Amino acid sequence: MPIYQKEFPFSVRPWRTPFGTAGEPSTPLWFLYLTNREQRFTGLFPPSEGWMEAAERCFPYGYTQLWLLEKRIAFHPPPGSKRRAPRRSPLLPDPPVPYPSSDELPRERWPNHLFVVLREPYPKGAHHDVVGAWASEETAREAAERYTRDHNRRSVVGLLLADLGWH
Repeated sequence: MPIYQKEFPFSVRPWRTPFGTAGEPSTPLWFLYLTNREQRFTGLFPPSEGWMEAAERCFPYGYTQLWLLEKRIAFHPPPGSKRRAPRRSPLLPDPPVPYPSSDELPRERWPNHLFVVLREPYPKGAHHDVVGAWASEETAREAAERYTRDHNRRSVVGLLLADLGWH
């Protein structure tokens, strides 16, 4: 089951996932995430005016959301670290995902104001990778670092640049 769209135009070479390199990127890098899909991540690509046309060529429409994100930072567990949170099946329903309230940040203002934490995808079964989303980058970074420490899985913080219904 593919998780990454490896043939996405504009991908930087060598091809890299948003989770591949820990820390902050030295130059701005973007990636796409589709909710509720098996093939849901692109590799990293430089900022481009043509990203929408590329997405239309690579992803068929369906009932989902297409998010354009700028990678801000990725976290990796230390080598040899152990999982702190209880293990649960990736096939079980996920706990509720925290998002800002509509009073704090209405959905129409999410682009350029919402910081999304995504977990490294499971190899198969789970179709939901969002750990949470916050209006504060500092809070999102803390949540991503905590998720990585507790679950012994890589995570990434991305600034949401576009939120489109992909129907």
